[in-house]
Amino acid sequence: SRPGSAHPGAAAPPWQMGDEDELTARLRVDRDQAAWARTTLGERAVVDQAEDGSVCFELTVTNRAAFRSFALTFLDHAVIEAPEELRADLVAWLEEQAR
Repeated sequence: SRPGSAHPGAAAPPWQMGDEDELTARLRVDRDQAAWARTTLGERAVVDQAEDGSVCFELTVTNRAAFRSFALTFLDHAVIEAPEELRADLVAWLEEQAR
């Protein structure tokens, strides 16, 4: 069963507050925003730190729209590395907004 919160006594983050199929997302944030992302997501979400200072985070996603919104807060300072399904969702959403 899915935990009620990511941290004892705290609500789950918005991207975990949905009923869509669970996906594991990898979000790489460049060094300019990595410190803020670490503070927001916690050290337990870190899966890799590159020599260039970028940090890759792994997140459980059950609300794609909320994850997309979170990823967009980084503007061009982050990339969804996996899964391709979430990358495609973001691209399709951006293309729709551009029309």
